[in-house]
Amino acid sequence: EYTESGANHGKKVFKRTKIPTGVEDIPVFMYYWDARDGADFGGWWFGESVGGSQVWSRCDKADALPPTTGWRIPWDGEVQADLVVDRKARAAAAAAQEAKAEKHEEPNDATPGTEAEAAERVQRAEDRVQIVETEAGQALE
Repeated sequence: EYTESGANHGKKVFKRTKIPTGVEDIPVFMYYWDARDGADFGGWWFGESVGGSQVWSRCDKADALPPTTGWRIPWDGEVQADLVVDRKARAAAAAAQEAKAEKHEEPNDATPGTEAEAAERVQRAEDRVQIVETEAGQALE
């Protein structure tokens, strides 16, 4: 089980909070790394620290939340079908809602609206982001 513990490269970071029976009690993070160090290093990672050198698995997808499939073990090995990240339903719904909101952004008109209209659009966008972040955090607890 993982809970949200910050952000890295524009996406949430998750830390293991429930250690399975018989597994060593070491820190485990699931985090996103963008392609700034090359395509072979971009994607979601399982590692001992965010951006650290001790990593176990990588998925090259850039999804809003950790992908459910496509994980390589070791990080540069073959995709392992038996490693599946099981997202709670609410987190998956939040990611879908976020993607839908991004597709339906209000048009960027050449004619600017009033200052009040602009402030209202910004507030609606901030409200949507807050809802998605809250739901994703609750789902991953």
